[in-house]
Amino acid sequence: MNRIVVLLALLLFLPLFGLAAPFLFPGSELLASGTLSHLWNFVLGGYIASTLVLILGVGVGVFILGVGNAWIIASYEFPGKKIFEWALILPLAVPTYVMAYLFVDLLQFSGPIQSGLRSMLGMESLWFFPDPRSLSGAIWSFSFCLFPYVYLITRTAFLERSGRLIEVSETLGYSPLQGFTKLVLPMARPAIFAGMALALMEVLADFGAVSYFGVQTFATGIFKAWLSFGDRVAAVQLALGLLSFVLLIFFIEQSSRSKLRYASSSRGKTLAKSLRGKKAFFAFAFCGATLLCGFLLPAFALVQLLFKQGLTIDIRYLDWLSNSLSVSVLTAVISVILAVFF
Repeated sequence: MNRIVVLLALLLFLPLFGLAAPFLFPGSELLASGTLSHLWNFVLGGYIASTLVLILGVGVGVFILGVGNAWIIASYEFPGKKIFEWALILPLAVPTYVMAYLFVDLLQFSGPIQSGLRSMLGMESLWFFPDPRSLSGAIWSFSFCLFPYVYLITRTAFLERSGRLIEVSETLGYSPLQGFTKLVLPMARPAIFAGMALALMEVLADFGAVSYFGVQTFATGIFKAWLSFGDRVAAVQLALGLLSFVLLIFFIEQSSRSKLRYASSSRGKTLAKSLRGKKAFFAFAFCGATLLCGFLLPAFALVQLLFKQGLTIDIRYLDWLSNSLSVSVLTAVISVILAVFF
């Protein structure tokens, strides 16, 4: 079994070995490239800055949406909880570039929201309305598209923790908010970071959505070096830099909690408190607004575009659907096998 695991690990690391291959030959002509220095002198600094702002904004967004919804669903009973429990996963079904297109289509000048507001207010233009095709628009779109990564893992962590933590915090004189921030949140920190890492790696690797928003990121530099300049080695160097940045994130997190110790017990099921009145309304509103922005509005926009363009059925759709289902099922089976047995 150990040999199989080693061979499998080597197979999975082949792309990384391919990135490092040019650097194994210091005298190779492949490294004699001026593209990287050109990018660094003119645009690479901006790429790095916008990438940092993007991942910082998305990190805050997925943290608030993922942890907030996970805590509400895991700890409280309120009307609609059974629906929100599974429906909050649905934004993962929307590709990031599709979310980007629908987000801009809904909020641009000619979109239904701005058009309706101008009609209601009797104004020719909404000067105060933010530009959806911007860095802030990209942060908003990525956050609502990727927060289920944090929600799924963190909700499981909250459910597995002792149901007595909040009660213990109350005996210590903590308010419910203090108990959550000082006891529950630190206990779920590894799970929260795992979900945020998945979301941020999606952001770092994305090219289509950020290009549509007009945001120049590190991934943009990689594609430009390869496709515009035709310099594969410069693209490899940039890709290694991006990979190093991802590894640095993991290193900082591991170092910051290396001396911490976590203890959990499966004894004592989490006791969900029933909410009534305003508290139930706020819980429903928070989960409902997240689902509305992350899935219902994009689905509505897709249906609107479908009827606007005309409801037609192309025979190619069946082939595309069959290919998508085949690839997704095969990928899911392989992923489960690797996760369970290796």
